[in-house]
Amino acid sequence: MKTSTSSKTRRAKLANPVKAVLFDMDGTLVQLRTAGRMVVLNETLADFGKPPLTDAEHVEKFWFTSERYTMIDNWGIPRTQFWKAFDCERLLQLQLEHTYAYDDAGLSMARLHQLGLRLGIVSNSAHISLTPKLLLLEQDIAREDIEVVVSCNDDVSRTKPWADGIELALAKMNLRPDEVAFIGDSLDDIGAGNNAGVKVLIVDRGQMPTIYQTMKDQNLPFKFEVINSLQDITQALGMAVPVAETVAA
Repeated sequence: MKTSTSSKTRRAKLANPVKAVLFDMDGTLVQLRTAGRMVVLNETLADFGKPPLTDAEHVEKFWFTSERYTMIDNWGIPRTQFWKAFDCERLLQLQLEHTYAYDDAGLSMARLHQLGLRLGIVSNSAHISLTPKLLLLEQDIAREDIEVVVSCNDDVSRTKPWADGIELALAKMNLRPDEVAFIGDSLDDIGAGNNAGVKVLIVDRGQMPTIYQTMKDQNLPFKFEVINSLQDITQALGMAVPVAETVAA
């Protein structure tokens, strides 16, 4: 006898100890194209009279590693002033012109929502940046289905890798750390998730060699699991039924 989709969904809920999944935004759900990363960073530096970066490796290091903070310090720019310029309306619009949603982003979130999991966003980006990026996902996941959106830039005093943003999301959702998984792509995400005590999944967007090397160099004892796609979240969480089977028409 054929089992109904609703029955499969109920079994998946019972087998899954996680009640909510929080996502990082940039690099996890959406991405800025390489050319856009260089343009936006150099435009920010120009605002402070600094010469442009021409080495793509340094640009990628800024975008994808925690060394960005040391780089800002070395440029002699106060961090708060740098991020204020970086997130100004002019450069945010420039970012959005080069930003796209990953193919596995909105669809995976919608599938998780259908399984009864609560969804949230915890990002270092300001709300002025997060709001239009959420629109890139609306083809697959409705904005009202994302229960909490936390900006570590606007809503808490410390950005990732501090746990403040995730802890605020837990408080808003009235959940314990063991009931939540955090999905990210960076060392900052790993640090924040470990510091908050939640399960951490890192989606491999090609950045893993850099993360592993940095962890080795800095002797960081973080715990996390790597997934190849956001579509692998349910399997990584130990859910009994694969997402693809639970959303069949």
